[in-house]
Amino acid sequence: LSNRLVGLEICNPGRLELINGKYYTWFDKKNPIDAKDVRIIKKDDDNIQAGVYVPYSKEQEQGLIEFCLWLKLNNPEVFNFDLVLGHDEISGKKGIGYNRKNDPGGALSMNMTQFRELLKNEYVKLTKKGETNLWKKQLQKSQLKKLLR
Repeated sequence: LSNRLVGLEICNPGRLELINGKYYTWFDKKNPIDAKDVRIIKKDDDNIQAGVYVPYSKEQEQGLIEFCLWLKLNNPEVFNFDLVLGHDEISGKKGIGYNRKNDPGGALSMNMTQFRELLKNEYVKLTKKGETNLWKKQLQKSQLKKLLR
């Protein structure tokens, strides 16, 4: 897409398939996903295609938020929250239209437009409080190390 963009992968099987009343990943048709562990999206919403997804864990979402905030805090003139995109926005219905990617889709607890707004609001909170240096140092010592392993 561009030599100026960075891709970040989050471990998740994406949209699930329903076969004989059970949910399966695209890569494992032998071991069904328990129905209590899925999120059902009944209709398309922004980038999210209707379907069944395994939700990101709270730790995955929090790590993603913190990583994006860290990037912005360390590169404020370069990093733009409006350019935080999901695969499904680039190569899904909203993107180049091939529909070959459906993530993050319903794995993320909000659509990508809402996610970008959350990032902007959290960034404003951090910068208004003047806690950016302390926050950057704490993040570098804790979550960021785990996230980048």
